[in-house]
Amino acid sequence: MKPRPLALSFLLLGSVPGAAAAADSLLPDSTVMIRVGPKVIRADEFVRHYWDTWPQDRPGTDSLGRAHFMNTLVDKEVLADVARKSGKPFTFEQRVELRQYTNQVLSSALFQRLVFDSVTVTDAEMEQAKRRARVLHRFREIDFADRTTADRVRSDLEGKRLGWSDAWRRHGRKDTAGEGDLGWHRCRPDAVTDMVPYDLAVGGMAVRPDSVGWRLVQKTEERPDPVRTSDHVLRGLVRQAETEARTSQVVAEMRRTLHITHDSANVAWAASLYASSTPASAGGAVTIDESHVHIEPQDTDRVLARWDGGEELTMEEFVRGYEAMTPVLRRPIDTPERLRSAIDAVVIEPLYTKRAQEMGLERDPWVVRLVQRREEGMRFDVLYSDSVSSRIYVTTAERRAWYADHTSDYITSPKVRFAAISANGPAAAESLAARLRAGEKAEAIMREDSLAGRRRGSIREMEQSEEGVAWRKILFEEMRPGQVHLTAQDAKGVIAVLQLLAYDPGRQLSFEEADADLEDAVRAHREEELFKALIARHRKNYAIETHPERVMRIRFEEPS
Repeated sequence: MKPRPLALSFLLLGSVPGAAAAADSLLPDSTVMIRVGPKVIRADEFVRHYWDTWPQDRPGTDSLGRAHFMNTLVDKEVLADVARKSGKPFTFEQRVELRQYTNQVLSSALFQRLVFDSVTVTDAEMEQAKRRARVLHRFREIDFADRTTADRVRSDLEGKRLGWSDAWRRHGRKDTAGEGDLGWHRCRPDAVTDMVPYDLAVGGMAVRPDSVGWRLVQKTEERPDPVRTSDHVLRGLVRQAETEARTSQVVAEMRRTLHITHDSANVAWAASLYASSTPASAGGAVTIDESHVHIEPQDTDRVLARWDGGEELTMEEFVRGYEAMTPVLRRPIDTPERLRSAIDAVVIEPLYTKRAQEMGLERDPWVVRLVQRREEGMRFDVLYSDSVSSRIYVTTAERRAWYADHTSDYITSPKVRFAAISANGPAAAESLAARLRAGEKAEAIMREDSLAGRRRGSIREMEQSEEGVAWRKILFEEMRPGQVHLTAQDAKGVIAVLQLLAYDPGRQLSFEEADADLEDAVRAHREEELFKALIARHRKNYAIETHPERVMRIRFEEPS
């Protein structure tokens, strides 16, 4: 979906630092900034609206940007009132969407009340964090599939019946070196750090759970940390750890309230299905490859869990609830233990809403404000569809006329094809570069490497429009086809030897090739025109009062 104009961007949560006005000229928060009919927006609400808008949609905080945002708010209030007065009822799907959003907001408000508001960092906790932060720790580890074996090996090591090297040869991963040495680590007292290994004495061992099983950790050395972490950062990390612990307590309490029991056989069966899937993860997010997860129709009614009141969660209901989660909140479910945690999350979710309602959080001003905004946004979507997008049909003649007026916009991005081969040290890099400059093909060198059992290079393509990629400036601005370039040596002594094999400067797309993009461009232009006309038509029906002369005299700090 294409981005909407700022005036259509109904105000959602966001946060970016703001700028404060001079203290000696500030107007009270109750100062009227906008009047649209009976609706009044005062200074504090004006500022809150600004910081609640998506960051990419905010204008600048200078006088021009604030005045522009003021005009945007006027348009928003006019159209919101028009949408409310339209009287068009929500569809079933829209009512479900609004209820789901309301439940999400209630859950957030509940956790704010039960978790975030109750977390405090004491002086004693800060002193402990400071002591930990003054030391660097060196560890080594061995991974195990089960705790019994890990505990037995730990006992043998502590009793001197087994040496670490022998234990590593028997149980360590064969694809790693250094007998499990993990190097030096700085203790960060946040929620993702296991504190137990850091509190060990040198030579001490502990068995700890991890994402795939169990690990036996031994601290091998300590030394003072030359880097000092600020008290402000440490306090934030400690607060994060306590927030995570408090969250776990709340979830455990909810779990006990429901008396959840799992069907072990069905849970093991379901976990085996997901164990064969290929999770693609980024920053903890999990996406299940559905081609590897096949559930027979007769298995959809398998019960995975039961709880108070005779309620049951079937396989079909779990899949629906799990897939509805935001990807970043999903966790792997390829073992029975992980699957049970995910099942509990799906089962407990409605209880958060119920508890929030019991606490009266539906009347909380923050909850009311967010739900009203979402409802306004949904009503506006209906108004926009009925009055703007549904009225546009783009003809071939219009697309051809747009193409003729904007031909230069439809040119392919320049592209290069190049070889990149790594070399250890300057001598090896110069030798490799000499072979390439003498006419030896990069493909032949890499084929020779492959036959020798090593892989140190590749041939790739890159478009100039790609962002954040290595060597783009060198390849597109400094090299010509056939030329060889040596990059700077990295911290490990590796130098990349680059050879530009081909350069495509880009070409003009024909009308037929650009047609799909032309449809979008013409439609966006027409929608913008109709939208402006819609605003202008309805603004005439409202008494509007604005005070752009006051925008630089209000406190423009982001609300806490």
